[in-house]
Amino acid sequence: MYGIGDDTRTLYLDNCGVASVLNSFNGTSNASDTYPVGTTTVVWTVTDVNGNTATCSHTVTVTDSEAPLLVCPADISLTAASGSCDAATWAHLFLRTIARHRVQLP
Repeated sequence: MYGIGDDTRTLYLDNCGVASVLNSFNGTSNASDTYPVGTTTVVWTVTDVNGNTATCSHTVTVTDSEAPLLVCPADISLTAASGSCDAATWAHLFLRTIARHRVQLP
C-alpha cells in the first residue's frame, strides 16, 4: 500500500497497510501550518498496521527580508517660550504624522 501525504510532498509505502503518518511540527499527517522565522526541522513518522515504523525529516526555512517601516515627522520649527532658552516637544507632532499616514504602531 502506498500513499501521498496531505501536503502532497510526503510519500509513504507499505506492503501490508499504513496505520498512521504523523509529523513532529503539529502532530498530524499534514504539516501545512504557520512556521516561525528561522529553520524548523520536521520529522515524519509512518507506522504500518503491524507496528513497524520509518522516519525521515526535512527542513522548512522561513526568512524575513521585509524591512521595518519608519515614518519620520516633517521638519519642526519651534519658538522658545518667553523667558526660556529652549523648546522641547516632538511627541505630539510625531503622532500626528503617524495618524496622517495611517501607520499602525505595534
